Amino acid sequence: MDTRSQYLGIFLDESRDILQILNTQILRLETQREDRKALDEIFRAAHTLKGIAATMGFSNLAALTHHIEDVLAAIREGQRVVDSFLTDLLLSCVDTLGLIIENIAAGEPEPDVSALIERLQLPGAPAMLAETTQTLPVTGPVTAPASPNANWPTLDQYEQAVAAEAQSRNFRVVWIKIDLVNDCLLKGVRAYMVLNSLEQIGEVIKAVPAVPDLEEERFDLEFAVLLVTKESEAGIRERLCNISEIAAIAMFELAAFDELTTDRGATLALAATAAAESVAAPEIVNAVAAVPEVKERITDDWATQSVPAIAEQPAGHSTRSSPLAASATESSNMATAAAVKRQLIEEQSQRKAARHSIVPREANQRIAPTVRVSAERLDSLVNLVGELVIDRTRLQQVAAEQQIEEISDVIRHVGTVISDIHAVVMKLRMMPVERVFSRFPRMVRDLGRELNKDVQLLVEGQDTELDRLMIDEIADPLLHLLRNAIDHGLEAPDVRELTGKARQGNIYLRARHEGDHVILEVEDDGQGIDVERVKRKAVEYSLLGPEDAARLSEKQALDLIFTPGFSTRDEATGISGRGVGMDAVKAKTMALGGALDIDSQPGRGTKITIILPLTLAIIPCMLTEVGREIYAIPISFIEDAHDFADLAVQTVHEEEIALLRGQSLPLLRLQQVLAVPDQAAIAEAAVVVVRVGHRRTGMVVDRLVGQQEVVIKPISKLVGQLHHISGTSILGDGRLALILDAATLI
Repeated sequence: MDTRSQYLGIFLDESRDILQILNTQILRLETQREDRKALDEIFRAAHTLKGIAATMGFSNLAALTHHIEDVLAAIREGQRVVDSFLTDLLLSCVDTLGLIIENIAAGEPEPDVSALIERLQLPGAPAMLAETTQTLPVTGPVTAPASPNANWPTLDQYEQAVAAEAQSRNFRVVWIKIDLVNDCLLKGVRAYMVLNSLEQIGEVIKAVPAVPDLEEERFDLEFAVLLVTKESEAGIRERLCNISEIAAIAMFELAAFDELTTDRGATLALAATAAAESVAAPEIVNAVAAVPEVKERITDDWATQSVPAIAEQPAGHSTRSSPLAASATESSNMATAAAVKRQLIEEQSQRKAARHSIVPREANQRIAPTVRVSAERLDSLVNLVGELVIDRTRLQQVAAEQQIEEISDVIRHVGTVISDIHAVVMKLRMMPVERVFSRFPRMVRDLGRELNKDVQLLVEGQDTELDRLMIDEIADPLLHLLRNAIDHGLEAPDVRELTGKARQGNIYLRARHEGDHVILEVEDDGQGIDVERVKRKAVEYSLLGPEDAARLSEKQALDLIFTPGFSTRDEATGISGRGVGMDAVKAKTMALGGALDIDSQPGRGTKITIILPLTLAIIPCMLTEVGREIYAIPISFIEDAHDFADLAVQTVHEEEIALLRGQSLPLLRLQQVLAVPDQAAIAEAAVVVVRVGHRRTGMVVDRLVGQQEVVIKPISKLVGQLHHISGTSILGDGRLALILDAATLI
């Protein structure tokens, strides 16, 4: 297997995550144009994508992200202003990046991106930033000795001190200028490779531009490095020539310094105060720091490690007045120099470690280690835990039958361990709904512009966790609901203003936990649903007769919008009007074992609620018996249960109604609905009160078997779709239980 194939899956996962970051942060930058944090996040994401694309050999992807970085750099430098045109262009680039990545995933060639790159290079989006490679200002700069090239950078006094000391110890001090090729995609990577190669044969004491600027690619196509080494010029060239995308290498060795400067004391004092910033060879720093004038300027932390005799001398007293004092001075010099050396070596090691680290400098918090695991392996683990749950139930039944205390104790312990394993595995399957929610701000923005509506999407509860299998499945229903809210729900800005509302419409996307359910809500502050119009449309579509439509309650009328082919729009558009979207929402929600609820107030808006179980794998259920068959009702839908004989039951309009706590409760006989035979074998005994959203009903069963965790198994395609059944489960004694779909029964 070649390297590209080996890492393609990881590359695709990382790239898609980066695209989501780019989308989110560009939208954030559009509304908060001075947000430097968002800009930095975009820059880091684009830089990472460019790096991994170039590593994998996807040239078009790397080229486009490279030019995106140029535009971002121009924004950073104040050469471009964030406006609607620029954010549209950047989002268009992100869309193209997504297309390239999907083509790569499908094994298709990368599309051409030259036209988009040309748009990025229009006036105002410079291809390179050429004037950012200036040396930092220092106190009293000293020009380097005359050289054949007058453009070599200058050295400050401390750098000259280090260079002179290095030359006195037979080191060569060499300026090396690197020119990269014009189409270099990874300037920061090439600069890092140059620095890393040079540090293997010496010490880099200066870089122009500075190392952080090199890492962030804040330079044009050339940079210079001052190297202290004993390597020959040919050896240096040989090392650098092994690095790709280098166009030219120029070298200039500094002439020997006879004197550091006219004012030796000032130079050495400056050298001491700058010592903490040095990246010079430790032995050179040691020698410079040992000079008496330097020692006196060492910082307090270092001075405390030296011999204290120096500090105790009277003012004006010469430390060379006696052999003993001279000896103390020499010892102090040596101790101070050693302290300087230790400190600089430590700081130098930290710099190198930071240079090799891919973690941003500001991320100083501890990051928990993570491991990528394929979804197939996780699903296999869940299936094995499901088998353990089934066996646990069987063991518990055997223990109850045999009544052997020793076995019962062991089985209880095993049951506890299996429950803990089950809880951990279920937690592994849970993912935050943010993975889905983060897709929608871009869609809402674009659709609002298309319909000339000012829309704001407000997201709440994105940290709410949901089963991994549901995360992707629920995306389409939420997409349909949001599109409907924008198209049908929100009024045009002028209309909203006339009715006393703000011109900007709000759409709320919420998620939260309620018991064993996850509640997803899509709410708008628009015009609401006209119930009478819904009824008229139902008559037009021949779904109901005029009299039946008139008898519909508001809730029943609102439920009609989920009917296949139903729409309140007179003409279909590219967005809505074909009666497909809401039907798809209901079908997908029911397939996930969930339920729908709708609430609308004319002139104030509409709220549609999706109620989903936490997981599709293992759920607690109430086992009931109807005839000679076992049916499982998810506990999350059950309010309570009652003996049938304790309820006062009446028949109203050919429907059974029970009076429970002063409220009427419609009854549903499962034996009739499910066509269960042997209805006379067992007399009716219990009523299970089930609630889905705002709807309640009492399910009449023959007997309550008991509560039990069941492993959901899908129904085979050979059997086909079974009405009111969401899945099956195997009980501990080997019998089959059918899991009821409470939402379709009510």
